[in-house]
Amino acid sequence: MSDAAQRVIVIGAGPVGLCLALRLAQQGISVCVVEALGEDNFLEQVPRAGTNHPATLELFDSIGLYDRLAPRGIVAPLVSFNLGVELGQIVVAALVLPVIWKLRTKPAFIHRWVPASSILVALLGGYWFVQRIWF
Repeated sequence: MSDAAQRVIVIGAGPVGLCLALRLAQQGISVCVVEALGEDNFLEQVPRAGTNHPATLELFDSIGLYDRLAPRGIVAPLVSFNLGVELGQIVVAALVLPVIWKLRTKPAFIHRWVPASSILVALLGGYWFVQRIWF
């Protein structure tokens, strides 16, 4: 293969672009990384990944980064359980569901409280969603 066929341009110096460039360079392939951010603000990026999947960790290991990154990370348990939140949800359900069960046959409950409760749940869910995504 000619040298021209062995040259690669990687667009973006994020985690994927840099790992790809390093892996290609380790294979003897000439790589040029192009990044829109300059030297003055490149390190100000906020990382978006909170965790790494096993395949990503295997990639890090194959390019020699895993041993450096592993001591800085937190190993998440296989199963995570927030006992306080789960118990709170069970208590609320145990208190509210019997009341709803008794009121389900009352016309006023069906026509007034069900739509109002549905709107309230939708608004609270929307607020939660916005908080999780943008803040």
